Amino acid sequence: MSDKFSLNYIKSKIKRSVRLTFLWRTFKNPVVGIIGYIYGSYLTLLYVDTYNKFPAIIFQRGLLRLHIKKEQKSKLNIVDRLIVQPLGATRVPCLIQIGADAIVNINGEFSIGDNVRIAVSNLGTIDIGGKRNESGSGISGNCLINAYKKIIIGIDVIIAWDIFITDSDWHHIEGVNHQADTIIGNHVWLAVGAKILKGSVIGSDSIVACSAVVLSGEYPERSLLAGIPAKVVNSSTPPWKRDLVD
Repeated sequence: MSDKFSLNYIKSKIKRSVRLTFLWRTFKNPVVGIIGYIYGSYLTLLYVDTYNKFPAIIFQRGLLRLHIKKEQKSKLNIVDRLIVQPLGATRVPCLIQIGADAIVNINGEFSIGDNVRIAVSNLGTIDIGGKRNESGSGISGNCLINAYKKIIIGIDVIIAWDIFITDSDWHHIEGVNHQADTIIGNHVWLAVGAKILKGSVIGSDSIVACSAVVLSGEYPERSLLAGIPAKVVNSSTPPWKRDLVD
């Protein structure tokens, strides 16, 4: 048997692989943490207009690129922290795009995963409440929040994968106002694939079911919304929590 396939050679390769794995696991988190701190500090200083904690943008569970594009007189205000944490294997970058004289307010700790895009047109506003009573508030990934004039997202809201939230049709329809403010109350759970369209006003403590399409209208607190178009299928939704309870 050649040295390449000998037992001792195989053992040495395994030992080397184990040592490299151990070294990577030992130093990975500190290195990623340092790079993330530097990157978050850079983004904070360059793009965040007001903040209470430095850096206002932090990275957890690894690095994920965050593009921030701001037009003239636009503002990005982060009261607590914006947490960027990749949850998928694709590591698709995130985007925050703010038009001229527009504002994005993140009023509490809020997290975003892969491929989250937050965009607001000129003179528009996006308000995000962030975390207060739950262990976290944020967006899992692959989500578009697109505001023409105003979108409000309350505190302790959890937004799953593949979500679309908007306040506009984005095209002209004869005799129809293309824009109406979209408001998502406190402690609302948007399940996978939900679409929240213009003029939707969702009451606090509600749940929007998977793939539901919520049209313009006011929906009371503790509603379970499901279907296309979404309807209230339960008006007394039981209390729910972000974290599992055994």
